[in-house]
Amino acid sequence: MTWNHRLVHQRRDGTDFFGIHEVFYDEDGRPVNVTVDPMDVGWFESKAEIALELHMMAKALDEPVLEYEDFHEVADDA
Repeated sequence: MTWNHRLVHQRRDGTDFFGIHEVFYDEDGRPVNVTVDPMDVGWFESKAEIALELHMMAKALDEPVLEYEDFHEVADDA
């Protein structure tokens, strides 16, 4: 299974939100799972590692936006 960072859209209470998530792919390259919460930069051992993480996150902006609800069943508030 492979993964990368992707921009994910979610609509909650009538408001659109976008976040960078880790998305996991099956052997055919189809996205099959996403982290529940968006990623943060986190802690790294060097400035170079942080730069690499930010570069990987920025690459997500070049890809199509994925829909959060395509991965998680959205509860009906009605």
